[in-house]
Amino acid sequence: WTVVTGSPGSGKSAFLRALLVNLARAADWQFAIFPPEDLPPAEYVSQLIEVYLGKPFDDGPTQRMTKAEMTEAAGWVHEHFVILNPSDENRDFDSLLKLAKQLVYRRGINGLLIDPWNEIEHQRSGAVSETQYIESCLVKMRAFSQLHGLHNWIIAHPTKLSKNDGGTYPVATLYDVAGSAHWFNKADFGLSIWRDKSDDRTPVEVHIQKVRSRWCGQLGMVQLYYDKVTGRYWESSGGSVEARLPYAEERYEEIQ
Repeated sequence: WTVVTGSPGSGKSAFLRALLVNLARAADWQFAIFPPEDLPPAEYVSQLIEVYLGKPFDDGPTQRMTKAEMTEAAGWVHEHFVILNPSDENRDFDSLLKLAKQLVYRRGINGLLIDPWNEIEHQRSGAVSETQYIESCLVKMRAFSQLHGLHNWIIAHPTKLSKNDGGTYPVATLYDVAGSAHWFNKADFGLSIWRDKSDDRTPVEVHIQKVRSRWCGQLGMVQLYYDKVTGRYWESSGGSVEARLPYAEERYEEIQ
């Protein structure tokens, strides 16, 4: 399972949406997603549709999707994603795992995304410290992933980061995640997302900070360009950013 953190406003949720759409498209994976900050489910589904089509709902400098395209994309999203919106009493960690387990058997899902950790209901007794509680939950997450053959993701916000002299946030580390160092210790993989919010033409940095198994990858950093209109990412390959944007420079100015 993977923990994903990042500086404020870096696009952690947007990156995971694009990643999961790519996995669903390339490998026919199915996912359960609990996005409490993007409910009702129709809100999150609309974002998945935009990423899938590479077109926005709204008019603007980019050609908007047609009704026929929207209908086709909505069907595709329904086949690959289940957006969880449980009642308040079922928004704790154990209940979310139970829901995901049901979907393993009913739908054959390949992964679960909790976005973000701090928005679920945490049922912790006073005798259990926050560190102990987090450790217990993350041990359950690993066992759940292994038992059901899933890859799961949790987006976890860092503690308050201090801006540097240039007015930007530093790259958050897994040890910066609020609550416990167990976010680093218990994760199989760890990513930190960073972007320069003062200049949207610069690439987003994806820092791979934890890889438990060497055959699954390596530590490092990759740069990806982000299209705010469609929610898609693509790789940096040198040259000017305008040469690689899916729209002309004048269109970029319109979007701004």
